[in-house]
Amino acid sequence: MLHRRTLTYPILIALISLFLITSCSPVIYKFNVEPLTIGLGDSIRTNWQVRGEATLLIHDRRIPDADTNVRLRELTLVVQKNGKEVSQKVQVTVLPNGATDRIVFRTALHGDTLVAAGYNNALRWGDAFVIRTTKNTSGRQLEIRHAGKVLHCDDGNPPDTTFSSTPVKGEWEFRSLLSPAEKSNHQLAPERLAIQITVQHH
Repeated sequence: MLHRRTLTYPILIALISLFLITSCSPVIYKFNVEPLTIGLGDSIRTNWQVRGEATLLIHDRRIPDADTNVRLRELTLVVQKNGKEVSQKVQVTVLPNGATDRIVFRTALHGDTLVAAGYNNALRWGDAFVIRTTKNTSGRQLEIRHAGKVLHCDDGNPPDTTFSSTPVKGEWEFRSLLSPAEKSNHQLAPERLAIQITVQHH
């Protein structure tokens, strides 16, 4: 015999009350902004799905300790309903031509070689920017691989144009041989390898 379980009146009232409370509150289901890095004259595409009345606030400010021409554009979506408010913020970097950026990856040991590899965020960079110059800032000799090209360079070398006109986004790989001291004690090897790039609006 099947037994049907029925909700008691207090539980039913509590569930209805909870539903009414949550349905009367503002909600941001989706807030998309792209690309996350733009040039001075570029557009930003935004779309959102909310419950309530939405307002988009836009504020530009300078990034501390960055190139003085680099700006951070903050887009804040504010949604209000029944006297309540929720918000979500997305930051977009506004770069002039010739602005600098760093590409940094964690290292892993392969034999006597440090390898740092990864994918430079396509969502951030989109298709608007390409490399102008590349500079080794790791403090050691590097082999840099990107976009089917290879560059061998010492730390302190002047900026190089090997990767000129290749996309900023995409797969990068840095390789560096261990020093004699690092071979004896792997803990001396750096946890990250980095390069500095200047970018050009496509």
